[in-house]
Amino acid sequence: MKIDEILVMLADDHHIFREGVQSLFTGVKHIRIMDLAGSGTEAIEKYKENQPDVLLLDISLPDMNGFEVAERILKDDPNARIIILSMHENPDFIKKALKTGVKAYLTKEETTREVLVKAIEEVFKGKNFFTDKVAKVIENQNNIQNAEDSAFPKLSKRETEILQLIMEGLSNAEIAKKLFLSIRTVETHKFNIMSKLNMKSTVELVKYALKNKLVDFK
Repeated sequence: MKIDEILVMLADDHHIFREGVQSLFTGVKHIRIMDLAGSGTEAIEKYKENQPDVLLLDISLPDMNGFEVAERILKDDPNARIIILSMHENPDFIKKALKTGVKAYLTKEETTREVLVKAIEEVFKGKNFFTDKVAKVIENQNNIQNAEDSAFPKLSKRETEILQLIMEGLSNAEIAKKLFLSIRTVETHKFNIMSKLNMKSTVELVKYALKNKLVDFK
């Protein structure tokens, strides 16, 4: 894919950092910093007005955080290509950024000319971009989530439905009537639930389900 020129907007509240980033692109013919913003409000307004190809967005802005800015821009322009620039490599920040829909997350200490150019090029093509450092954080978070998920045996949709009714205090007969099932079928599902969770009594099952929030219970 031949790239003629990528128009980039930079939103950061530190004047010196903005100047530093601009200087990194001196001599880079296919990337041009077309606009600058020092606040979230200014970033949103200038993005709408100028429609840059890529937005470099800081998280810490004076009037609103970068996540809010990204959400507002993506709401109006779902195809917006946004790269988060942050001082933080906090897993929660990275997770929130990805959930928002940004294409890349870079820590400011990684913002070398080579990394920024590569990130902008990839995001411009519609791809995601992460440095090895950020990718490692994402991988560790995924491993933790997978470990947490595997700690609880998976119940089927029907089993979860029946567990919900058990926790509401319904008897097997009442559950059968409510779900249009035979009592024998309900008993079988209940047996399977208790076997999967290694529970020996209904009381033990309810306590376990409450403690581990297996179903919604008010």
